[in-house]
Amino acid sequence: MSSDLTRIIGWQVMVLPYTMGTDELSFYGSSLSAFQIIIDEIIKTAEASGYVEHTKTRIKSLDSVKAKLSKKGLVFSRENAFDNLFDLAGVRLICKYADEIEKLFLCFHSNPDFEIVRTKDYITNPKPNGYRSFHTVVRKEVGTPTGKQSVCAEIQIRTISMDSWASLEHQLKYKKHIKDEAMIVSELKKCADEMYSSEISLMTLRDLINES
Repeated sequence: MSSDLTRIIGWQVMVLPYTMGTDELSFYGSSLSAFQIIIDEIIKTAEASGYVEHTKTRIKSLDSVKAKLSKKGLVFSRENAFDNLFDLAGVRLICKYADEIEKLFLCFHSNPDFEIVRTKDYITNPKPNGYRSFHTVVRKEVGTPTGKQSVCAEIQIRTISMDSWASLEHQLKYKKHIKDEAMIVSELKKCADEMYSSEISLMTLRDLINES
């Protein structure tokens, strides 16, 4: 198998070709092509709705796989990863308005080609830090060069402002020795609530304009 494959490590706006490391190539193997197919199908389905502003995609790095398995009390192995982690492949769908999030989810919920494995609604029930997004895991049978595979991928759906907020919060989470961190965390939570309130107002204004 050629090492010149497609990799999506970290959230990227587009898929980037590169020479994959031996460890990762061995770990994911033929599942890489299955992941790429389901990612393409998710984006195609979502973009057909007309609600998507842009998309980001990723396949979990081995460091992230190890960390998540460790958090679950599991040893690092391919079997444990594929049996217990449903977000090895991921797609983020970014839309303009908050009410488009549910509409995008329904594109998959009502599509017989996709099985909904689970959902986490952080819009209705935001995280304590203010994080808002809608997460769902879908399963689909895809055809690959080595035969058919049933593969899962996580879809995260959020608005542009929610994505901007989450990006800043992610920086905070992984940066060390931040001055006035407690104050920043508090202000981020405040911003998240204010931004969502503005999102509701924005939808009302949109509707008023469309009705005129």
